[in-house]
Amino acid sequence: MEDAVQYESQNRRWENWYSEADAAQDRRDKTPFSSTDTPDLPPLAWVTYWRGEASNMFG
Repeated sequence: MEDAVQYESQNRRWENWYSEADAAQDRRDKTPFSSTDTPDLPPLAWVTYWRGEASNMFG
């Protein structure tokens, strides 16, 4: 588990398996917030911290 959240591991993933979620961060897509907690959308704290933009931060 610890290896998965190391920067080097994530960097290898970005280089080899770049995803649509990675592209959303690069495009600075907006992150939706729903007034109800749902497992497929981020919580208010995450949306607020990233000022409404997509982020793939880890760790």
